[in-house]
Amino acid sequence: YMNLVGEHKPPPVRVAFTLPSLGPAEAFEVVRNPRLLDETTPFWFRLIIRQDSEADVDDFLHQTKLHPGDVAGDADIQLPVYLKYWMLAFFLPFPWTSKVTECGMQTAEAQMPTPEAVYRLTYEQFVGPF
Repeated sequence: YMNLVGEHKPPPVRVAFTLPSLGPAEAFEVVRNPRLLDETTPFWFRLIIRQDSEADVDDFLHQTKLHPGDVAGDADIQLPVYLKYWMLAFFLPFPWTSKVTECGMQTAEAQMPTPEAVYRLTYEQFVGPF
């Protein structure tokens, strides 16, 4: 397949959502935290940060934390960042590695009707079953 077609690249999935009780910066703090990812999955599907990736997660959270007065481009992080998990579906574990390619405050896009800050977080599956 790869010789004929090349590497499989699924189309990107873009998810835009709001957390109504939180402002944009507070919502970004929630969604950028890999430690909260398991809380968003059903009981039969678990996402557990692998022990050899705990320091990477700590560094990622420290380097992407927003502070009052930050502006677009202030993040001090070398991308991509690779975060390793165990995925468990009905107790069957398999490895999964996420590749973070964007994280932080972005400049407002031209089509935005308001001057609100735009936060962007982009994960790609680097190793996994999908």
